[in-house]
Amino acid sequence: MYLWLFFLASVGFCASSPSNPYGDPHCNGRQVIVHLFEWKWTDIAAECERYLGPKGFCGVQISPPNENVIVTSDVSRPWWERYQPVSYKLDTRSGDESSFKDMVDRCKAVGVRIYADVVINHMAAFNRSGTGTGGSPFNGAIGEFPGVPFSAKHFHTFSDCGARGDIDYQDTKQVRNCDLLGLKDLDHSQSYVQDKVAEYLNKLIDLGVAGFRVDAAKHMWPRDIAAIQRKVNDLPEGGRPFFYFEVIDWNTEAIKDDEYFHLGYVTEFRYEQMVREAIVYLDCLKSVQDSKQSMVPSNQALVFVDNHDTQRQSGKLSYKNGREYQRAVAFTLANDYGIVKIMSSYSFNSFSQGPPHEPDFSIKNVSINSDGSCGNGWVCEHRWNMVGNLARFRTAVRGEIVTNWDYHNTVLSFSRGDKGFFAMGLGFPPVLRNTSLPEGEYCDLISDCAMSVKVDKNGYALIRPAVPWEPFVALLKDEKTPIRNETKAADIHKDGLESGDIHKYLSKSDDIDNHDTKSDDNEKDSMKSEVSDKNNTKSYTADKDDKKSEDIDKDDIKSEDIDKDAIKSEDIDKDGKKSKNSDKVKKNNEKSTGLDKESDQTKSNILQSVEDFRRTVIIFKQKTTYGRNIFIRGGIGQALRSEPGQGEYNGQPADGTPAFWSTDDPSHEGFNELNRWGLHHWVVDIEMDCNKTEKGYFEVRALESGQWETWLKPPALPCTGNAAPDPLPFDSRFHIGRCGYLNVFEGPCLQLISIQVEGDDDGRDKDEDGVSDNDNDEGGENDYNNAENEGGENDECGKDEDECHDDEVSNDDVL
Repeated sequence: MYLWLFFLASVGFCASSPSNPYGDPHCNGRQVIVHLFEWKWTDIAAECERYLGPKGFCGVQISPPNENVIVTSDVSRPWWERYQPVSYKLDTRSGDESSFKDMVDRCKAVGVRIYADVVINHMAAFNRSGTGTGGSPFNGAIGEFPGVPFSAKHFHTFSDCGARGDIDYQDTKQVRNCDLLGLKDLDHSQSYVQDKVAEYLNKLIDLGVAGFRVDAAKHMWPRDIAAIQRKVNDLPEGGRPFFYFEVIDWNTEAIKDDEYFHLGYVTEFRYEQMVREAIVYLDCLKSVQDSKQSMVPSNQALVFVDNHDTQRQSGKLSYKNGREYQRAVAFTLANDYGIVKIMSSYSFNSFSQGPPHEPDFSIKNVSINSDGSCGNGWVCEHRWNMVGNLARFRTAVRGEIVTNWDYHNTVLSFSRGDKGFFAMGLGFPPVLRNTSLPEGEYCDLISDCAMSVKVDKNGYALIRPAVPWEPFVALLKDEKTPIRNETKAADIHKDGLESGDIHKYLSKSDDIDNHDTKSDDNEKDSMKSEVSDKNNTKSYTADKDDKKSEDIDKDDIKSEDIDKDAIKSEDIDKDGKKSKNSDKVKKNNEKSTGLDKESDQTKSNILQSVEDFRRTVIIFKQKTTYGRNIFIRGGIGQALRSEPGQGEYNGQPADGTPAFWSTDDPSHEGFNELNRWGLHHWVVDIEMDCNKTEKGYFEVRALESGQWETWLKPPALPCTGNAAPDPLPFDSRFHIGRCGYLNVFEGPCLQLISIQVEGDDDGRDKDEDGVSDNDNDEGGENDYNNAENEGGENDECGKDEDECHDDEVSNDDVL
């Protein structure tokens, strides 16, 4: 039913017990269910065979398979017509009974079970009449549904309801006996109604369905549901069918979710709300962990980041939120709470918009592009690399609780017992973390084992993502397989496209304001360029989602023999430089490590190489036309030419470091979470060696398709902006940026330089050049508040800052 519909997926399944015989999903330990919303049965069968089975998914929740109304007034064929039943015949836009049976059999053959979304609380609304999708006549006004058959006597009456108008959710009788939004409410206390509903469920079981998601269960009496369950058959292979119930409980109404615990699993809508509020700052996710005791018990809870209702509501997370949504889904899959639902959507622009369709409104096929994504308007979140691989992770670590929770340097990590390790970040600089895994070299699941991670004898490893546009790492105890083609972490950035391919990912319309750009289904997601300072060249990879990451040479970074007690991140100055005391770590550390000088120096070198590099963001505002793109050149004395070793494309040397066109509109494909200023902001996001800058500053200049920026100030004018240092650290007729900060250039001068990319502590010592990282930030701190917080609010998870933001400093927001 629309507004209350809910799909669930499963992660962390528990076997059924005598107290909950309906809690076994019957998928042999597999852990994730995906909601293939509004897919055709033929497409689901194919997807089971080509992707879901091989990836180890447990099952699919399908859209309601029963005959429904056909809505053509006001809006044509909306998704919610599927939630207004006409009969229990298996005939809908998704397919008929024959194709349904074929889907169930083919999916089961590859280990994927089918769970039907069953709408048994009500029939079609009182204002609907005509013929259903299967040809059955009906008249909602008088309660006539001959396809079942039901007549007026089978529905709750006005006296049963006891009220007119809107339902009072503090009145249990009204919630369960009144027509919800005009939908004809069945009287399940009648044995005849129970028999007809059970007959429908038993038919689905006979066809091979393994369980049911019960729509609008809050509007049904638990005792009536139990009576129906007693009339439902066992599965052909044995065992009771899996049941999960849509029960929305915000702790503010008369009906509570625990009334349904004995019947099966129950939806936990509070989880969705808490994760949505916490995902902005990853450290706030600890509040989700701490709140599990006040939510549905893990062995009864079905949790989700979004479902087909919530993704259409204002302020909720969905695929349209990009990285924020991906982080929420990744955390939910890697976490140890409940059974998890993964949403697989189609693209939509309005609440009621139905699935992609042909001119006759038949549902379009789900086409698969060469890169594995979906075409024809289907989003297919379940095919995102991170989702498919974390589904396998979830299965492998089932039963293991979260340990080693750690958040700092914008990276959250935790272990699942001693079986697995997960990390994700906002920026994700390389970090040293306790994995709880035995010593060895492990495959990174997120990158399909294109990267390996070495764990030392104490369980510690240097963690960073394989590619910057997927800021996640997942390791499994039993995944020590050799890296495919001997690909190493340092090589992952060397196989991308050349810098000229950047033109494929930038503005594709002369009038980008129309927001009508679309991605080529066959485009690659990465490109190669190299950036250098005067003395040192590093490789970076750019992607169309505006993220880059320094390619650290693995030969220079070893994780073996790192003692967790010997060196802490505090031994490095917060400005990214080696601490004055780092050579005396052994002497000053209260704990004896027993490491020799060579080992001690190795650890110092590791931390030195990691911490010298600071995430630095450069944004230029400039409107361009199709084919005219922005590159930057910079450094100290390097602004007039491209950097050494930046490569070629079609025989032409690179113009410089490529920037990516962005907007602050979350619904646009060019959305970048760093952009809070609007259209036409070109982003460069890199790791920079601050030791190679001049007192923390560098000069930079932009090129527009090979031509120097025409909006640059005349040399005679000082370019101080509203946040530049005074006096300037050096003379320059170009822009001056600051290492480790977000730098925004609009027009001739630097407009903002107050957002620190990695959090530092206030009151720290100045470095050797006498410049503190907190100097010269006047006037900028209020221009860009809460870089990851769309609402700009400061209550952050409802917690004190000390509880929620370990790394945050008083004057600079962490990106």
